[in-house]
This record gives sequence, C-alpha cells and structure tokens, in this order.
Amino acid sequence: MAELTANNLQAFNEDGEKRFLEKAKKRVKKHMGDEYYSCFTDEKIHNFTLLGIKRARAHNLISEGEIFDYLWLMVKFGAYFDLDVHYHWLYEYIDGDPDNLMQGKTIHGVDQGRRYLQLIYFSDDVWLERFKRFKKDYKESNLTILAKLDRGHLLQAMKSYNPDDSYIIKKEMLEKIYAQQNPAGLGIQSSASQALWFILSVDLGFRFYDNPLYPGIRDILNSEIDEKEKIIKILDIKIKCLQSKKK
Repeated sequence: MAELTANNLQAFNEDGEKRFLEKAKKRVKKHMGDEYYSCFTDEKIHNFTLLGIKRARAHNLISEGEIFDYLWLMVKFGAYFDLDVHYHWLYEYIDGDPDNLMQGKTIHGVDQGRRYLQLIYFSDDVWLERFKRFKKDYKESNLTILAKLDRGHLLQAMKSYNPDDSYIIKKEMLEKIYAQQNPAGLGIQSSASQALWFILSVDLGFRFYDNPLYPGIRDILNSEIDEKEKIIKILDIKIKCLQSKKK
C-alpha cells in the first residue's frame, strides 16, 4: 500500500474541498429557484458560496446538511443575515442565544424562515414594478411615496411581517435596525435616499453592498458621483437583475 504522505493528504483534502464547493454551488442555484437570474454569474455564485461555507463553519456548522441549510438562509435573508438585528428571531430560534454557536440547528431556522417568507412574499413582477416606481419618484424628486417611509410606517410594516404571534418589534428594536444600517456612514445622507436604502436592505439583506452577488454596489458607493446618482445606479442593478430572471 502506498504511503500517505503529508503532501498526498493535503492534495486529497484539497480535492475533497473542491468537490464539496462544486456541490454547494449547485445547491445554491437550487436554493435560488425562481430567484436565479442571469445576472448571477458563475463567478458571483462561486464567491457567494465560498463566503457561505466560511461563515457557516465559523458558526461551528460542519456537516454537509448544516452548511447547505445555512446557504439557504443566506440566499433568502442575505449574505450577512446572522448579523442583522432585523432577523434576531431567526438566529435566536436556531440557537436560543445569538452569542453562542448555532450547533447544528439550522434546519429549525429554515423552517422558521419559510414561515416568515410565506407572510411577506411578493412576486418578482411586483418587486420590479415597485423598484421602477421608486426610481421614477426619486429621480423626479416626487416624495409622495417616499414620504410614507418614515419610522412609524416602517414599524407597522415590520409588525405585519411578524413570523410569530408572540413576536412584536418594539420601538427599541426599530432604533437598533436604523442604527445598524447607518446609511449616513456610507455617504447616504438625504431622507429620500435613506428611505430607498432601507427598502433595498429589506429586499437584499443587511450589508447588501458586501454581498458577492452584487459586487458593483460597493464600487458605486466608493465612486465620486453624487448621492442621488449612486442610489439610481444601485436601483438599476436591482431592476436589471429582476428583468434578467431565468425562465
């Protein structure tokens, strides 16, 4: 029998990791389902999956099933859902304490997440028309719609998304959500721009500008163009992605 050297063992582990990555990428595409758009190139999905595997393992999720469940949660709730105070109920439900490791309870999070999505689901066509309308109003400085997106209306909307009858978002939590998002820290200052920022964060997830599926957003934020043009360009990324839905 050939001796298993350190180099051979490393090559074996690397090959196994590559095969697992390819399998995980296929699972991500499956998780996307109707959300799989042609704008999500193989490179973007590759980087998204790598990030998901890394973040899952950081939570001590080791098995294939646990990591695939974690990837499902990332697809549905954003690449950094486990840091989003909006979804504290999700990782608290998974683990009972967000300060501890998840310890293989992702399947419960998936079940809870599906219940939540059933309550807030909107079709792609609805989202597309909404983003087009938001962009038009924003460009024309027509704040009729955006003016309604104050804290009171956002709070009411979040309550209507309640995944559990006993779960009520209090004012303190809403303040945490606003503080965590902090669009002003990224150069988004006006109330209209911040309103659209929060809409995008609900749809794309917390820290959507660092999501490997949308690499262009960070470049836009770092550019020298004015704030209004930045928001319009970010909206265009989402609109074009919705329009590129794979049949």
